[in-house]
Amino acid sequence: MTQLQITLLFVLSIFVSILRAESETIVIGADSWCPVNCEPNSNDPGYMIEIAKKIFKEQAVKVEYQVMPWSRAIVEAEKGNIQAIVGAFEGDAPHFIYPQEELGLIGNSFFTNAHNDWYFQNVDSLKQIILGTIKGYEYGDTVGQYLANKENLGKVVEITGGQNVLHRSFKMLLAKRIDVIIEAEIVFWYQAKKANLADRVKFAGQASKPTKVYIAFAPNGEFSKKYAKILSEGVVNLRASGELKKIMSKYDLQDWK
Repeated sequence: MTQLQITLLFVLSIFVSILRAESETIVIGADSWCPVNCEPNSNDPGYMIEIAKKIFKEQAVKVEYQVMPWSRAIVEAEKGNIQAIVGAFEGDAPHFIYPQEELGLIGNSFFTNAHNDWYFQNVDSLKQIILGTIKGYEYGDTVGQYLANKENLGKVVEITGGQNVLHRSFKMLLAKRIDVIIEAEIVFWYQAKKANLADRVKFAGQASKPTKVYIAFAPNGEFSKKYAKILSEGVVNLRASGELKKIMSKYDLQDWK
């Protein structure tokens, strides 16, 4: 093999590597659930998005994040139009591919306006109020069974997902169109503080214990198992290096382990 041929092969290998890096892209979708996933293409896209981008960048894989209603994100991943959903509990989409390493432990809680004395005691106490939920969300067995009972439909307002879904929930709560919001505690307080509403709302009981939450990959995705493995290994490495702590502290959060 001549020196020219060797040089050409070397250049070709670089060119192929560049094409591969540019062509291999993971599109992650979900509705905004800040600080888990926030504003795309911003300095604060959410801690899970930052973790994913950092891990996959080292593998020459580009991560794109798109905001869309949660129920649509699941459907788009099922169709293969996007490769993953972010902020997923296993109950949200049990047929998806989940990494071995979770990206948080999150539980749901109830919240009311500051002047409401209602407090969650048991399922029967939910019949006393109008509950605001978000379409497509998984709320655990206890609340899930309540929502599944058609007799309770008149006591539930399902709010369509999207970029400002929690902000719409806040407005409905303060306008007394709903009495109670059910939401992840870290998400609720992060956004309530950002909206300067923290003194107008309050905690009203825990709905479910903290549960593992993930970036989950499309059930029929060609590379879903590979991506799940890369993400799991990357989380372990980020934790060991201290980078995970830095990302979490940026959002005033701590490592979940």
